[in-house]
Amino acid sequence: MQKNVLICVLLLYSISCLSTNKKFQKLEKENENIGILYLMRRYSPLLALFDFDIEIYQYKGHFKNHNKIKIYELELKPGEFAIFYLQEGFYEIIFPYFSHYNHIFYITKKQVLFKNIEIYSKSFFSLPDIIITDLTKEKAVEYLLESGGMFQNQSINGTTKN
Repeated sequence: MQKNVLICVLLLYSISCLSTNKKFQKLEKENENIGILYLMRRYSPLLALFDFDIEIYQYKGHFKNHNKIKIYELELKPGEFAIFYLQEGFYEIIFPYFSHYNHIFYITKKQVLFKNIEIYSKSFFSLPDIIITDLTKEKAVEYLLESGGMFQNQSINGTTKN
């Protein structure tokens, strides 16, 4: 009896956790005043155990000035994507646990960027590494729809639509 109750409670909890994130349905419309960044992480069964934090910094002016502020932070899990609304300018994606890797990019008004984050390991005994690839709109939609659809990360901390 207790075993059945425990199983039911765990099942309901799992369903409620899944329902807090919504599945991909459609792309955001272009905005005249801001750029849109899609960060996605495809599901990979081999490296699904590795979750990592992501921080996004906005540069005040050119990135060579090193004057930046943190505007977003989140944890991106396998099979999730996140949408960021950004003003025109330079930005940097930082992975705090992978201090050797960062990614600087520039976004303009009305621009929509699609970036895929992959975590991989060169060998069984090596630490995981990260690669970010730019995707076409078609490839991004393909990734967002695969395996029944990616879930949108709802736990973004930072500023909202600019």
